[in-house]
Amino acid sequence: MSMWLVLVWLGVLAIPLGLVFLGAMTATRSLWQHTPQLAPLLATVGLALAAWLTFVAYWVAPAAGLVAASVLLGGAIVAVAHGGVWRRWREAVPVLALMAGAITFAIAFSYLWGAATDPYSVVAGRFFHFLLPSDNTIPMLFADKLALGQSTTLLLGDWNGGDRPPLQTGFELLVSPVVAVAQAISGLTPVGLGGTLPLGASFAVDVLSQFLWLPVGYSLLRLLRFRAWVAIGALVFATVVPTILVDSVYTWPKMLSAALVLAALGFLLATRQTTTGALWPFVFAVISATFAVLAHGAAAFAIPALVIVGLVSLRGRGIRASFSPIALGAVAGILLYAPWFIYQRFTDPPGDRLLKWHLAGWVPVTQDSFADVLVAQYSALPFRDLVGNRLANLGTVFGADQFYRLADPNVNPFVFLRVVDWTSTAFALGVIAVGCLVAMIAWNLARRRRLDSAGRQRLLIVGAMLVCIVVWVIALFSANAAIVAQGSHAWILVLATVPFAWLLERVPRLALPLVGVQAVGLMVVYFALLRPDAPQRFSPAALVVGAAALAFTLVVPMLLARRSGVRHGAA
Repeated sequence: MSMWLVLVWLGVLAIPLGLVFLGAMTATRSLWQHTPQLAPLLATVGLALAAWLTFVAYWVAPAAGLVAASVLLGGAIVAVAHGGVWRRWREAVPVLALMAGAITFAIAFSYLWGAATDPYSVVAGRFFHFLLPSDNTIPMLFADKLALGQSTTLLLGDWNGGDRPPLQTGFELLVSPVVAVAQAISGLTPVGLGGTLPLGASFAVDVLSQFLWLPVGYSLLRLLRFRAWVAIGALVFATVVPTILVDSVYTWPKMLSAALVLAALGFLLATRQTTTGALWPFVFAVISATFAVLAHGAAAFAIPALVIVGLVSLRGRGIRASFSPIALGAVAGILLYAPWFIYQRFTDPPGDRLLKWHLAGWVPVTQDSFADVLVAQYSALPFRDLVGNRLANLGTVFGADQFYRLADPNVNPFVFLRVVDWTSTAFALGVIAVGCLVAMIAWNLARRRRLDSAGRQRLLIVGAMLVCIVVWVIALFSANAAIVAQGSHAWILVLATVPFAWLLERVPRLALPLVGVQAVGLMVVYFALLRPDAPQRFSPAALVVGAAALAFTLVVPMLLARRSGVRHGAA
């Protein structure tokens, strides 16, 4: 499938997803009208809810799923047409420009060395000297099985559908009415009525859902009281952090999950900022966190941050005042998660394979319960290995487990740098982000008694994410298991954007130079195709499109944000 066809699919299917996004924003207008920064968060949760309802309906019956998706899309169109929220489009232009530029660059950069039979294969073989696993196709395969009314057992190899959370599958099926109409006009069997989504459509929806981290990240940074152009500048920087770029197109879907974690954090921050009290923002935080886990199980490793920020947000309100939001949030979370629990236990059991793998170090398929496997594994683990595995995981976070490669005189430096990007959290963040992180923590701790509320919240968010990394290192059973691919990208996003925004706020002139250096580093390290078994088919068209999109991404969104800030009286 060509790059051009993928870009067309992206442009077409951005319309129905955008309509549902705006419809959710319209429906929740009364909640965000006094705190506009919450609008994208509520819209993202509304979009996730629509996707989840579509998944459940397709599970009941393909025709029911098609009807449910049609009703949701129709309702969104009516809401947008009569709500008038779209008239505020100028406020969204910088973020929309950033999304358009970043997505176009990511696709073009992925296609730099030619096309393949499908875009999933292009991405899986593009960035490393090894072929990434087929995990990025699981939501698409799941959607196909649901659309055909077939069992998801042995969905991919010996993996069942119940082994991986399905929210992204719901995103794909949400656009099925649009695709079904096109298929019917073309004489093809419509999805939901015996047909399936085309590969290009599935991939486009997957990519668009991953890039929700941009509007959500913008809202979170604005809730942390960074100026608009500073927030945009930090997000521009994040788009050229390699691990973020790769996982935004390698759609398994860690970035969608991370975006929903960030949305939950935003709601928790808003608990003290809204005029309506703590009730509804806290409940939405729990709903967003539930959807994050339903997108990718790695979101569970970000729960410590949500607990820390949640407790701080409710501090001083008393036990009685805090009980209602906690209770309502718990009920909402249980109700939303219940369909997946039922699916895992009764439709496609056992559903706990990843728990056994990551938390108990047991990879082979077994019908033994997770609790039994966990107890057996820890009972057989010597204390020395228990401690040694955690220390090894800590070393992996800093890349120590890969340094042996440097002893080889024939080591390819680009292979080494890409491998540590895949495994080490510190290397994945990069020198600039880690430098900003260290500087921000040192500066804020030195002035901790003089920090304003925004400064304390920023330090709280960063510190909470560092706590998550520590918990993650301890929770994983096996040695050297704490690789980036097996953690949440929520802390990657927070640690890449918040400290960088903090620096830009103090030294604005560093914005373009630092972003430029990060972009050059990305291009130098990831330009070549390193797989020896892959055909070298360089694409001049992808180079031109990618270069233009990158230049646009690095410059235009920040300029638009600055001008918008001046027009509205704030930079």
